[in-house]
Amino acid sequence: MASGLFMFSRASAVGIGLGLGVSFSLLHSSPFRAAPMRCDYAAGSTSSGWSLPSQDPTRKHGIAQESGIMTASNMRQISMGSVLGLVVGVGLRAFSRVLVVLLGMGIVAIEWAASKGYHIFPTKTLQKYVKSVDLDRFMSRNVPFKVTFGTTMALAAFAQF
Repeated sequence: MASGLFMFSRASAVGIGLGLGVSFSLLHSSPFRAAPMRCDYAAGSTSSGWSLPSQDPTRKHGIAQESGIMTASNMRQISMGSVLGLVVGVGLRAFSRVLVVLLGMGIVAIEWAASKGYHIFPTKTLQKYVKSVDLDRFMSRNVPFKVTFGTTMALAAFAQF
């Protein structure tokens, strides 16, 4: 009886493996399959191959123009904010998960309100006590960093390692 079950499971394993192999091989050559995504970069005709020539019209004042949301500076801020938010969130989670969620959501809420024109954070009052830092400039710069930091910090409270 046990040998009959063993033979059945071996035959099933061979059949399943053969079926998956054939279906994946047909999937690879299917006419409905999209072309593979290529991650090539075709550099322009420059001397070094890695930089834009100084006469290029896309350069402005020595720096290549960036437009839209997906700029190098924003991507740098988003990645750094998410990494630091995770580290700080996991570190503070040892004390209190509620604290981490409230701090993270508070950062995001303050930034959202500031984008709508409401200034919740009393920068004028605190500027009297802090002389070495311009708080108005501090609150208005690096918004992508602060938003991703707060979001990832709030989400880190629910992480399970």
